[in-house]
This record gives sequence, structure tokens and C-alpha cells, in this order.
Amino acid sequence: MARDRYTAVDALEEIDVDYEPLRAVVDMERAVEGADGLVHEALGSNESFTWVFENGDMDAAMRDAPVLLERRFVQQRLIPSAMEPRAVICVPEGDSYTMYSATQIPHVLRLMLSAVTQIPEHQIRVIAPDVGGGFGSKLQVTAEEVLCLLLARRMGRPVKWTESRSEGNMTVHHGRDQIQRITLAAESDGRIRGLKVDLLADMGAYLMLVTPGVPILGAFMFNAIYKMDAYSFTCRGIFTTKTPTDAYRGAGRPEATFAIERMMDELAVELDLDPIEVRRRNWIKHEEFPYETIAGLTYDSGNYEAATDKALALFEYDKLRAEQADRRERRDPVQLGLGVSTYTEMCGLAPS
Repeated sequence: MARDRYTAVDALEEIDVDYEPLRAVVDMERAVEGADGLVHEALGSNESFTWVFENGDMDAAMRDAPVLLERRFVQQRLIPSAMEPRAVICVPEGDSYTMYSATQIPHVLRLMLSAVTQIPEHQIRVIAPDVGGGFGSKLQVTAEEVLCLLLARRMGRPVKWTESRSEGNMTVHHGRDQIQRITLAAESDGRIRGLKVDLLADMGAYLMLVTPGVPILGAFMFNAIYKMDAYSFTCRGIFTTKTPTDAYRGAGRPEATFAIERMMDELAVELDLDPIEVRRRNWIKHEEFPYETIAGLTYDSGNYEAATDKALALFEYDKLRAEQADRRERRDPVQLGLGVSTYTEMCGLAPS
């Protein structure tokens, strides 16, 4: 603690820490085999969990399928960078405390502060002012929040901590980091028979607030807006010595959408069909709503035909395709690419 940041930084210069380097475990596929050692010796494995969801007869769907596609996709790890770094102020008020924190989870923070300090929850008030951006990167209960509370209690004075950008880049949880192995079985006309998803999800070195739940959220969205006879999802959480992952910008759902939409494009290429046409042959029709998906969720409403037709008209899709073909034929140095993706989001899952 210090009266100002500069004095605190000077004090830090007087601290010398010796570290004993441990072997790095950074490759998930090697980590599964234990090829680079164990992150946590006591566990005897680098596997944190295995979570399986299945519906339909996958063996029948895959057996003698006219089209069988297998692909491996890598969802890269990313570092969130909010507009403003985190900041915390804890103010003692008698035997109670008010904490102002740039947090996305004031209610969870109050609960956890009480749990780890033994201060009754009704004596802690947490206020989340302007957060300064987060998109998931500020939904943790952090060590600095706990320390501010403990120091404010010890000193009987307000305590403030502001994160530097460098500190944020080193300690804020990361996003994504999955290896997706996708198998899709389809009829010769493009109708999907079955979808099999096998995920390796990097947990990092430790589990944070919802780390294991992030890839599992995707389990209910790999099927997207499409109908199929069978679905299988297996996720293995893998410990590595990297920074922990957690929720960021969609929390497992954009990863699922990327994978299924890539597979739909791969199917279109395999059958020499327009990407839009492949989707038309598989999506839920408007008269079929409400519709229970193969993943067990009920979609209450939708009209994908009308929405897509409107989009195609606005973009003059046929004209763009004709221009694309013309540029290719002329070997134009400036080529034209057309990307197609559908996306339905599950939000407000209750009870929250």
C-alpha cells in the first residue's frame, strides 16, 4: 500500500522473487497424452472433465452415408482488451464496506467476497459504475478485489487499485482456444443425416468462474437452425500451463456457429451446390415452429426463408454471383468473394 501509485511502484522495485521454472504444457493434443508432463501432478491427468450429449441414432446416420465429411478446425486463443482496464475502490463504513468495481457481476462478487473473508454478505455493498467495456473479460472475482477489501478492513481507510494495460494483458482471462473435430453425414441431395462434434477445450492452468461451462454452451448451438436425425457432442476440458480461458463475446456459441457454417460450406462444395441452397434444404421451415431441435432446445419462432430472401434481394445476390463468375473467367486480379452465414443465438436462459 502507498499514498500514490508512484510510491507503490518504487516499493515493488525492492521486492526480488526467485522462480523455479516448470515444464510448459501448451499443446492440447500433446497434453491429453501427457507427452509434456502434468499441469497438476495430483490429478494424474491433464483432463479436467469430459461432457457428452447425444440424441438420435448416430451409427445409423453415419452408416452408408452418401456424403461423409470430416474436418478439423482450430479456434484461436485471444486476449480481451477492454476500453478501460479494471479499477477497484473499497470504502470502510463502520463494520460495513462499499466496493466500487469495474465488474460485470456485482451480485456474484458480493457473494464471493463474503465467502472468502467471512464478512456477512449484508455488510458488503458492491456498486458497478461505468464498467469501461468487458464483453465477459470483467466477469471474474479477482484477487485485487479481495485484497482491497482486506486492506480497507485492516487500515480503516479507503483503498484504490487501478490496473495497468500490461497487467491486464497478463492476468485477464483469455477467450476461445478450442480444437474442433467435426464429422457431418448427409444425403446426396444435401440433407443432413448426422453431426458429430469432438472438442478439446483449453482450460488454461486453473478453472475460473465459468471456464468449463463456456465450450459446453456451444453444445446446444452446433446444430444451428438445421434439422438432422442424429447429433453427438463430446467436450474434453484440458489443463495447460497457459492463462485460463473463460467467457468472452458469445462464450462458446460463436465457436459453434463457425464450425457448423464452415461444414455447410464444405457440404456445398462437395455437392457443387450454392451455399444458400444447401441451407434451404436443411433449415427449419416457418410453419414448423415452435420446433424442438436435435439439441433439445425449443425454438419458439422464426422465418428463415423470408429473412434470407429479403437479404438476398437487398444485396442483389444473383447479380453478385454473376459478377464473381465473370471476374474468375476474365482472371481479374481483383476477385470477389461471397460469404454466407446464418446464426441463431440462445439468450436469456432462465432462471438466470
